[in-house]
Amino acid sequence: MTVKSVRKHALVFIISSVVLLAAAALSEKPHNAVDSNRKAVDSNRKSVTVDVTDFGAVPNDGKDDTQPIRDAMAELPAGGGSLYFPAGTYLTDPLTLTGGVRLIGNHTVLKAKSVSYSMLYLKGNHIRIEGLTIDGNNQAVRGVTIAAGSSAIELRNSTIRNFRQPADTRNPLHRMTPIGIRIEGNTSDITIDGCHIMNVYAIHKDKYWNHKVARGVLISPENKSQSVSKNVTVRNCRIYGVGPKDDGDGIVIQGWNEEANLFILNNTFDKNHKRAIKIQTPGATIQGNRIHNPFNGNNHYDTYPGGDEYDMYAAISVYGDNVSVKNNTIDGVGSYSAAIDIAGANDVVVSGNTISNGAQAKLDAADLIRVTSLETLSNITIKDNTLENGRLGIHLIAGIDRLTVRNNKMRNIIGRK
Repeated sequence: MTVKSVRKHALVFIISSVVLLAAAALSEKPHNAVDSNRKAVDSNRKSVTVDVTDFGAVPNDGKDDTQPIRDAMAELPAGGGSLYFPAGTYLTDPLTLTGGVRLIGNHTVLKAKSVSYSMLYLKGNHIRIEGLTIDGNNQAVRGVTIAAGSSAIELRNSTIRNFRQPADTRNPLHRMTPIGIRIEGNTSDITIDGCHIMNVYAIHKDKYWNHKVARGVLISPENKSQSVSKNVTVRNCRIYGVGPKDDGDGIVIQGWNEEANLFILNNTFDKNHKRAIKIQTPGATIQGNRIHNPFNGNNHYDTYPGGDEYDMYAAISVYGDNVSVKNNTIDGVGSYSAAIDIAGANDVVVSGNTISNGAQAKLDAADLIRVTSLETLSNITIKDNTLENGRLGIHLIAGIDRLTVRNNKMRNIIGRK
Protein backbone atom coordinates (compact mmCIF):
# COMPACT_ATOMS: atom_id res chain seq x y z
CA MET A 1 0.00 0.00 0.00
CA THR A 2 1.31 3.47 -0.95
CA VAL A 3 1.73 6.37 1.43
CA LYS A 4 -1.04 8.16 -0.43
CA SER A 5 -3.51 5.28 0.04
CA VAL A 6 -2.60 4.96 3.74
CA ARG A 7 -3.33 8.64 4.22
CA LYS A 8 -6.63 8.24 2.39
CA HIS A 9 -7.72 5.30 4.54
CA ALA A 10 -6.63 7.08 7.73
CA LEU A 11 -8.65 10.16 6.79
CA VAL A 12 -11.75 8.05 6.14
CA PHE A 13 -11.28 6.31 9.53
CA ILE A 14 -10.91 9.62 11.36
CA ILE A 15 -14.01 11.14 9.71
CA SER A 16 -16.04 7.97 10.41
CA SER A 17 -14.96 7.96 14.05
CA VAL A 18 -15.91 11.62 14.49
CA VAL A 19 -19.36 10.99 12.96
CA LEU A 20 -19.94 7.96 15.21
CA LEU A 21 -18.86 9.83 18.32
CA ALA A 22 -21.09 12.78 17.44
CA ALA A 23 -24.05 10.48 16.83
CA ALA A 24 -23.43 8.69 20.12
CA ALA A 25 -23.23 12.01 21.96
CA LEU A 26 -26.49 13.19 20.40
CA SER A 27 -28.24 9.92 21.22
CA GLU A 28 -27.07 10.08 24.84
CA LYS A 29 -28.23 13.62 25.55
CA PRO A 30 -31.94 12.82 26.05
CA HIS A 31 -31.04 9.79 28.17
CA ASN A 32 -28.68 11.84 30.33
CA ALA A 33 -31.29 14.58 30.59
CA VAL A 34 -33.90 12.07 31.78
CA ASP A 35 -31.42 10.62 34.28
CA SER A 36 -30.63 14.10 35.58
CA ASN A 37 -34.31 14.86 36.02
CA ARG A 38 -34.87 11.56 37.79
CA LYS A 39 -31.92 12.21 40.07
CA ALA A 40 -33.25 15.66 40.88
CA VAL A 41 -36.68 14.24 41.72
CA ASP A 42 -35.14 11.42 43.76
CA SER A 43 -32.95 13.95 45.57
CA ASN A 44 -35.96 16.06 46.44
CA ARG A 45 -38.16 13.19 47.49
CA LYS A 46 -35.78 10.71 49.06
CA SER A 47 -32.23 11.89 49.52
CA VAL A 48 -33.02 14.97 51.58
CA THR A 49 -33.59 13.76 55.14
CA VAL A 50 -34.37 16.04 58.05
CA ASP A 51 -34.17 14.76 61.64
CA VAL A 52 -36.86 16.31 63.83
CA THR A 53 -34.60 16.19 66.89
CA ASP A 54 -32.26 18.66 65.16
CA PHE A 55 -35.06 21.22 65.44
CA GLY A 56 -35.82 20.70 69.11
CA ALA A 57 -38.20 17.74 69.19
CA VAL A 58 -37.34 15.58 72.22
CA PRO A 59 -38.84 12.09 72.43
CA ASN A 60 -40.25 10.78 75.71
CA ASP A 61 -40.09 14.10 77.58
CA GLY A 62 -43.88 14.56 77.73
CA LYS A 63 -43.68 18.03 76.16
CA ASP A 64 -45.34 19.41 73.05
CA ASP A 65 -43.26 18.62 69.94
CA THR A 66 -45.62 20.15 67.38
CA GLN A 67 -43.65 23.27 66.52
CA PRO A 68 -40.24 21.56 66.23
CA ILE A 69 -41.81 18.97 63.91
CA ARG A 70 -43.39 21.70 61.77
CA ASP A 71 -40.08 23.59 61.71
CA ALA A 72 -38.28 20.46 60.52
CA MET A 73 -40.91 19.90 57.84
CA ALA A 74 -40.47 23.47 56.62
CA GLU A 75 -36.80 22.70 55.91
CA LEU A 76 -37.70 20.11 53.28
CA PRO A 77 -37.30 21.27 49.67
CA ALA A 78 -40.32 22.11 47.54
CA GLY A 79 -40.35 18.63 45.99
CA GLY A 80 -40.49 16.94 49.38
CA GLY A 81 -38.06 14.75 51.28
CA SER A 82 -37.90 12.52 54.35
CA LEU A 83 -38.78 13.61 57.85
CA TYR A 84 -37.06 11.23 60.24
CA PHE A 85 -38.23 10.50 63.79
CA PRO A 86 -35.73 8.68 66.04
CA ALA A 87 -37.18 6.12 68.45
CA GLY A 88 -39.51 7.38 71.17
CA THR A 89 -42.84 9.10 71.72
CA TYR A 90 -43.58 12.60 70.43
CA LEU A 91 -46.62 14.63 71.53
CA THR A 92 -48.15 16.58 68.69
CA ASP A 93 -51.13 18.48 67.39
CA PRO A 94 -52.35 17.78 63.82
CA LEU A 95 -49.78 17.82 61.03
CA THR A 96 -50.26 18.43 57.28
CA LEU A 97 -48.15 16.52 54.74
CA THR A 98 -47.78 17.81 51.18
CA GLY A 99 -46.51 16.25 47.96
CA GLY A 100 -43.30 14.23 48.08
CA VAL A 101 -43.04 14.12 51.88
CA ARG A 102 -42.08 10.88 53.61
CA LEU A 103 -42.52 10.33 57.36
CA ILE A 104 -40.07 7.68 58.49
CA GLY A 105 -39.93 6.26 62.00
CA ASN A 106 -37.90 3.79 64.00
CA HIS A 107 -40.00 2.43 66.88
CA THR A 108 -41.60 5.87 66.87
CA VAL A 109 -44.94 6.98 68.29
CA LEU A 110 -46.71 10.20 67.33
CA LYS A 111 -49.26 10.72 70.10
CA ALA A 112 -52.14 13.20 70.07
CA LYS A 113 -51.50 15.99 72.55
CA SER A 114 -55.11 17.14 72.75
CA VAL A 115 -58.58 16.70 71.29
CA SER A 116 -58.42 17.06 67.51
CA TYR A 117 -60.20 16.06 64.31
CA SER A 118 -57.40 14.23 62.41
CA MET A 119 -53.79 13.71 63.46
CA LEU A 120 -52.34 13.62 59.95
CA TYR A 121 -53.77 15.34 56.89
CA LEU A 122 -52.26 14.24 53.55
CA LYS A 123 -52.75 16.51 50.56
CA GLY A 124 -50.71 15.89 47.41
CA ASN A 125 -48.93 13.17 45.46
CA HIS A 126 -46.18 10.71 46.36
CA ILE A 127 -46.60 10.87 50.14
CA ARG A 128 -45.38 7.97 52.27
CA ILE A 129 -45.64 7.03 55.95
CA GLU A 130 -43.52 4.14 57.18
CA GLY A 131 -42.52 2.67 60.53
CA LEU A 132 -44.66 4.97 62.69
CA THR A 133 -47.34 4.49 65.29
CA ILE A 134 -50.06 7.14 64.99
CA ASP A 135 -51.69 7.12 68.41
CA GLY A 136 -54.87 9.12 68.89
CA ASN A 137 -54.50 8.75 72.64
CA ASN A 138 -58.31 8.45 72.75
CA GLN A 139 -58.40 12.19 72.09
CA ALA A 140 -58.15 12.48 68.30
CA VAL A 141 -61.21 11.41 66.33
CA ARG A 142 -59.28 10.32 63.24
CA GLY A 143 -55.80 9.08 62.47
CA VAL A 144 -54.89 9.76 58.84
CA THR A 145 -57.00 11.73 56.34
CA ILE A 146 -56.09 11.43 52.66
CA ALA A 147 -57.59 14.51 51.04
CA ALA A 148 -59.29 14.86 47.67
CA GLY A 149 -56.85 15.31 44.80
CA SER A 150 -54.15 13.11 46.32
CA SER A 151 -52.53 10.15 44.57
CA ALA A 152 -49.64 7.71 44.93
CA ILE A 153 -50.03 7.53 48.71
CA GLU A 154 -48.36 4.76 50.73
CA LEU A 155 -48.87 3.76 54.35
CA ARG A 156 -46.54 0.89 55.20
CA ASN A 157 -45.65 -1.04 58.34
CA SER A 158 -47.33 1.46 60.63
CA THR A 159 -49.87 1.30 63.45
CA ILE A 160 -52.97 3.51 63.58
CA ARG A 161 -54.62 3.21 67.00
CA ASN A 162 -56.82 4.65 69.75
CA PHE A 163 -59.34 6.95 68.10
CA ARG A 164 -62.68 8.01 69.51
CA GLN A 165 -64.88 11.01 70.04
CA PRO A 166 -64.26 13.39 72.94
CA ALA A 167 -66.27 12.45 76.01
CA ASP A 168 -67.36 16.06 76.57
CA THR A 169 -70.66 16.52 74.71
CA ARG A 170 -70.04 20.26 74.59
CA ASN A 171 -67.17 19.67 72.18
CA PRO A 172 -68.35 20.02 68.54
CA LEU A 173 -66.36 16.91 67.58
CA HIS A 174 -68.27 14.64 69.92
CA ARG A 175 -70.65 13.41 67.16
CA MET A 176 -68.08 12.97 64.37
CA THR A 177 -67.31 9.45 63.15
CA PRO A 178 -64.09 7.95 64.60
CA ILE A 179 -61.95 6.61 61.73
CA GLY A 180 -58.46 5.11 61.56
CA ILE A 181 -57.76 6.00 57.92
CA ARG A 182 -60.12 8.27 55.98
CA ILE A 183 -59.82 8.34 52.17
CA GLU A 184 -61.81 11.06 50.45
CA GLY A 185 -63.01 11.02 46.84
CA ASN A 186 -61.05 12.14 43.79
CA THR A 187 -58.03 10.15 44.99
CA SER A 188 -56.13 7.30 43.35
CA ASP A 189 -53.36 4.74 43.72
CA ILE A 190 -53.36 4.39 47.48
CA THR A 191 -51.61 1.48 49.20
CA ILE A 192 -52.05 0.48 52.84
CA ASP A 193 -49.66 -2.41 53.44
CA GLY A 194 -48.55 -4.21 56.59
CA CYS A 195 -50.36 -1.84 58.94
CA HIS A 196 -52.23 -2.37 62.20
CA ILE A 197 -55.46 -0.38 62.55
CA MET A 198 -56.91 -0.86 65.98
CA ASN A 199 -59.12 0.44 68.78
CA VAL A 200 -61.41 2.78 66.87
CA TYR A 201 -64.58 3.25 68.87
CA ALA A 202 -67.66 5.47 68.91
CA ILE A 203 -68.99 6.52 72.31
CA HIS A 204 -71.64 8.96 71.02
CA LYS A 205 -74.26 8.82 68.30
CA ASP A 206 -73.06 9.95 64.90
CA LYS A 207 -73.95 13.44 63.67
CA TYR A 208 -75.63 12.15 60.52
CA TRP A 209 -76.85 8.63 61.32
CA ASN A 210 -78.14 8.99 64.87
CA HIS A 211 -76.44 5.81 66.03
CA LYS A 212 -72.84 4.96 66.94
CA VAL A 213 -70.59 4.66 63.87
CA ALA A 214 -66.86 3.85 63.65
CA ARG A 215 -64.61 2.77 60.78
CA GLY A 216 -61.15 1.27 60.58
CA VAL A 217 -60.80 2.44 56.96
CA LEU A 218 -63.46 4.59 55.28
CA ILE A 219 -63.39 5.32 51.55
CA SER A 220 -66.15 7.75 50.63
CA PRO A 221 -66.72 11.23 49.15
CA GLU A 222 -66.51 14.20 51.44
CA ASN A 223 -69.12 15.88 49.23
CA LYS A 224 -71.21 14.93 46.20
CA SER A 225 -68.85 16.56 43.70
CA GLN A 226 -65.94 14.18 44.43
CA SER A 227 -65.30 11.40 41.91
CA VAL A 228 -64.75 7.78 42.90
CA SER A 229 -61.55 6.87 44.70
CA LYS A 230 -59.66 4.57 42.32
CA ASN A 231 -57.12 1.79 42.81
CA VAL A 232 -57.01 1.52 46.58
CA THR A 233 -55.26 -1.57 47.97
CA VAL A 234 -55.41 -2.71 51.60
CA ARG A 235 -53.21 -5.76 52.14
CA ASN A 236 -51.34 -7.67 54.82
CA CYS A 237 -52.95 -5.55 57.55
CA ARG A 238 -54.52 -6.35 60.91
CA ILE A 239 -57.75 -4.48 61.62
CA TYR A 240 -58.89 -4.95 65.19
CA GLY A 241 -61.34 -3.54 67.71
CA VAL A 242 -63.68 -1.30 65.69
CA GLY A 243 -66.97 -0.76 67.45
CA PRO A 244 -69.57 -0.82 68.80
CA LYS A 245 -72.01 -3.31 67.28
CA ASP A 246 -74.34 -0.47 66.20
CA ASP A 247 -72.11 0.25 63.20
CA GLY A 248 -68.46 -0.61 63.85
CA ASP A 249 -66.89 -1.87 60.59
CA GLY A 250 -63.31 -2.66 59.61
CA ILE A 251 -63.28 -1.42 55.98
CA VAL A 252 -66.10 0.44 54.21
CA ILE A 253 -66.39 1.90 50.71
CA GLN A 254 -69.55 3.80 49.85
CA GLY A 255 -71.02 6.72 47.96
CA TRP A 256 -70.35 6.04 44.25
CA ASN A 257 -71.90 4.18 41.32
CA GLU A 258 -68.65 4.08 39.32
CA GLU A 259 -66.14 1.21 39.51
CA ALA A 260 -63.56 1.69 42.27
CA ASN A 261 -61.08 -1.14 41.57
CA LEU A 262 -60.62 -1.77 45.29
CA PHE A 263 -58.45 -4.65 46.51
CA ILE A 264 -58.71 -6.07 50.04
CA LEU A 265 -56.10 -8.81 50.23
CA ASN A 266 -54.59 -11.10 52.87
CA ASN A 267 -55.69 -9.07 55.89
CA THR A 268 -56.68 -10.25 59.36
CA PHE A 269 -59.85 -8.89 60.97
CA ASP A 270 -60.68 -9.50 64.62
CA LYS A 271 -63.12 -7.99 67.12
CA ASN A 272 -64.82 -5.72 64.61
CA HIS A 273 -68.16 -5.45 66.30
CA LYS A 274 -70.63 -5.26 63.40
CA ARG A 275 -68.70 -6.48 60.36
CA ALA A 276 -65.23 -6.68 58.87
CA ILE A 277 -65.95 -5.40 55.35
CA LYS A 278 -68.81 -3.47 53.73
CA ILE A 279 -68.86 -2.80 49.97
CA GLN A 280 -71.41 -0.24 48.73
CA THR A 281 -69.57 0.81 45.55
CA PRO A 282 -69.01 -1.35 42.45
CA GLY A 283 -65.70 -3.00 41.68
CA ALA A 284 -63.99 -4.79 44.58
CA THR A 285 -61.85 -7.89 45.08
CA ILE A 286 -61.88 -9.44 48.56
CA GLN A 287 -59.40 -12.29 48.67
CA GLY A 288 -57.28 -14.28 51.08
CA ASN A 289 -58.49 -12.54 54.24
CA ARG A 290 -59.05 -14.11 57.65
CA ILE A 291 -62.09 -12.77 59.54
CA HIS A 292 -62.57 -13.87 63.14
CA ASN A 293 -65.65 -13.42 65.32
CA PRO A 294 -64.57 -13.52 68.99
CA PHE A 295 -67.99 -12.65 70.41
CA ASN A 296 -70.40 -15.16 71.89
CA GLY A 297 -73.29 -13.57 73.75
CA ASN A 298 -71.24 -10.52 74.79
CA ASN A 299 -71.64 -8.11 71.85
CA HIS A 300 -74.73 -5.91 72.08
CA TYR A 301 -76.31 -3.00 70.25
CA ASP A 302 -76.18 0.27 72.16
CA THR A 303 -78.78 2.28 70.22
CA TYR A 304 -80.83 -0.44 68.51
CA PRO A 305 -83.32 -2.76 70.18
CA GLY A 306 -82.76 -6.51 69.96
CA GLY A 307 -80.11 -8.18 67.84
CA ASP A 308 -78.86 -10.60 70.47
CA GLU A 309 -79.85 -13.59 68.32
CA TYR A 310 -76.51 -13.18 66.50
CA ASP A 311 -73.11 -11.90 67.63
CA MET A 312 -71.93 -10.03 64.49
CA TYR A 313 -74.18 -8.87 61.69
CA ALA A 314 -71.81 -10.08 58.96
CA ALA A 315 -68.21 -10.76 58.09
CA ILE A 316 -68.60 -9.33 54.58
CA SER A 317 -71.55 -7.30 53.27
CA VAL A 318 -71.79 -6.79 49.50
CA TYR A 319 -74.16 -4.04 48.38
CA GLY A 320 -72.30 -3.01 45.19
CA ASP A 321 -72.03 -4.73 41.80
CA ASN A 322 -69.03 -6.55 40.33
CA VAL A 323 -67.52 -7.91 43.52
CA SER A 324 -65.35 -11.01 43.91
CA VAL A 325 -65.15 -12.77 47.30
CA LYS A 326 -62.60 -15.57 47.03
CA ASN A 327 -60.49 -17.82 49.25
CA ASN A 328 -61.29 -16.08 52.53
CA THR A 329 -61.55 -17.79 55.92
CA ILE A 330 -64.45 -16.67 58.13
CA ASP A 331 -64.72 -18.23 61.57
CA GLY A 332 -64.97 -17.59 65.31
CA VAL A 333 -66.70 -18.72 68.45
CA GLY A 334 -69.83 -16.64 67.82
CA SER A 335 -72.48 -16.40 65.11
CA TYR A 336 -73.15 -14.10 62.15
CA SER A 337 -76.60 -13.07 61.00
CA ALA A 338 -75.09 -13.84 57.59
CA ALA A 339 -71.36 -14.43 57.31
CA ILE A 340 -71.50 -13.25 53.69
CA ASP A 341 -74.42 -10.88 53.20
CA ILE A 342 -75.29 -9.95 49.58
CA ALA A 343 -78.11 -7.43 49.16
CA GLY A 344 -79.19 -5.80 45.90
CA ALA A 345 -75.89 -6.56 44.14
CA ASN A 346 -75.29 -8.05 40.67
CA ASP A 347 -72.25 -9.77 39.16
CA VAL A 348 -71.01 -11.25 42.42
CA VAL A 349 -68.74 -14.30 42.74
CA VAL A 350 -68.36 -16.11 46.07
CA SER A 351 -65.85 -18.89 45.61
CA GLY A 352 -63.40 -21.02 47.55
CA ASN A 353 -64.22 -19.59 50.97
CA THR A 354 -64.23 -21.49 54.26
CA ILE A 355 -67.06 -20.14 56.40
CA SER A 356 -68.24 -21.22 59.84
CA ASN A 357 -70.14 -20.04 62.85
CA GLY A 358 -69.00 -21.20 66.27
CA ALA A 359 -70.04 -24.74 67.10
CA GLN A 360 -71.46 -23.60 70.47
CA ALA A 361 -72.99 -20.35 69.21
CA LYS A 362 -76.66 -19.56 68.71
CA LEU A 363 -77.48 -20.84 65.22
CA ASP A 364 -81.25 -20.31 65.00
CA ALA A 365 -80.79 -17.01 63.08
CA ALA A 366 -77.31 -17.59 61.66
CA ASP A 367 -76.93 -18.03 57.89
CA LEU A 368 -73.62 -18.62 56.18
CA ILE A 369 -74.36 -17.02 52.80
CA ARG A 370 -77.49 -14.92 52.25
CA VAL A 371 -78.70 -13.16 49.11
CA THR A 372 -81.59 -10.68 49.38
CA SER A 373 -83.22 -8.18 47.04
CA LEU A 374 -86.61 -6.64 46.28
CA GLU A 375 -85.65 -6.62 42.60
CA THR A 376 -84.40 -9.41 40.36
CA LEU A 377 -80.62 -9.81 40.47
CA SER A 378 -78.30 -11.25 37.83
CA ASN A 379 -75.03 -13.16 37.61
CA ILE A 380 -74.58 -14.54 41.11
CA THR A 381 -72.09 -17.41 41.47
CA ILE A 382 -71.65 -19.37 44.69
CA LYS A 383 -69.28 -22.29 44.29
CA ASP A 384 -66.57 -24.39 45.94
CA ASN A 385 -67.22 -23.02 49.43
CA THR A 386 -67.10 -24.94 52.70
CA LEU A 387 -70.00 -23.97 54.97
CA GLU A 388 -70.30 -25.17 58.56
CA ASN A 389 -72.55 -24.54 61.56
CA GLY A 390 -75.57 -22.51 60.62
CA ARG A 391 -79.30 -22.26 60.25
CA LEU A 392 -78.97 -22.20 56.46
CA GLY A 393 -75.94 -22.77 54.29
CA ILE A 394 -77.14 -20.65 51.34
CA HIS A 395 -80.24 -18.56 51.91
CA LEU A 396 -81.75 -17.03 48.74
CA ILE A 397 -84.41 -14.36 49.27
CA ALA A 398 -84.34 -12.89 45.77
CA GLY A 399 -85.16 -13.63 42.18
CA ILE A 400 -81.87 -14.22 40.35
CA ASP A 401 -81.17 -14.53 36.63
CA ARG A 402 -78.08 -16.58 35.80
CA LEU A 403 -77.58 -18.09 39.25
CA THR A 404 -74.81 -20.66 39.65
CA VAL A 405 -74.59 -22.75 42.84
CA ARG A 406 -72.28 -25.77 42.77
CA ASN A 407 -69.69 -27.81 44.67
CA ASN A 408 -70.42 -26.26 48.07
CA LYS A 409 -69.72 -28.53 51.05
CA MET A 410 -72.01 -28.16 54.06
CA ARG A 411 -71.78 -29.52 57.58
CA ASN A 412 -74.05 -29.07 60.60
CA ILE A 413 -76.71 -27.04 58.81
CA ILE A 414 -79.74 -27.19 61.08
CA GLY A 415 -82.30 -25.84 58.59
CA ARG A 416 -82.80 -26.43 54.89
CA LYS A 417 -79.89 -25.89 52.51
